[in-house]
Amino acid sequence: MAWELLLWVVSFFVSIALLGVVIYQLICLSDLEFDCINPYDSSSRINAVVIPEFIAQGTLCALYLLTWHWFLFLITAPIMYYHIRLYMKRQHFIDVTEIFRLLNGEKKHRMIKLAFYLLLFFVVVYRLVATAVMALMDDDDTLHVHESLVDVALVPLLCNSFIVNKMKQVKEAFYHIGHNVFSVSSFYYLFVPNRHPTICNSA
Repeated sequence: MAWELLLWVVSFFVSIALLGVVIYQLICLSDLEFDCINPYDSSSRINAVVIPEFIAQGTLCALYLLTWHWFLFLITAPIMYYHIRLYMKRQHFIDVTEIFRLLNGEKKHRMIKLAFYLLLFFVVVYRLVATAVMALMDDDDTLHVHESLVDVALVPLLCNSFIVNKMKQVKEAFYHIGHNVFSVSSFYYLFVPNRHPTICNSA
């Protein structure tokens, strides 16, 4: 359970990073479209985050494959295939001389990736919360089991203590009864006249 929780925590932060990278690229392309930035700066900023995005997304996809999370692997596999194809064709970087011609296509590709990353993010958040709740419930169950074992272990001790206390009380009761009987007998022989029959000697 701890490894499962760690997996979802890592996936949560990686998915947030991927969302941030894609949104950053879309902002750069939008600024270029509205002439808020020159083509060189826009392409340089986008190209600087391309390789980190590929590495993070590929690592996450491989991690889901190794941990047998098939649904998330199927979500991330198409993007990984797209990234590998771009890298093999040497088209993963934006050419500053063709950025205006490819502007709409680049924005469209990144919008599709944004949709995939959003789906991944929501699934990861759901699994993270579910795993955390299950971990807390397991901890509570373990605590209850330990408390039950402690109670079971204390039962013989409590029973023995109870029996010993009762025996002491019975012993003290017999002691007081014997003491009272002895006191009454002593009082009787001290203060009651001697009632032994007299022996008459015959003449």
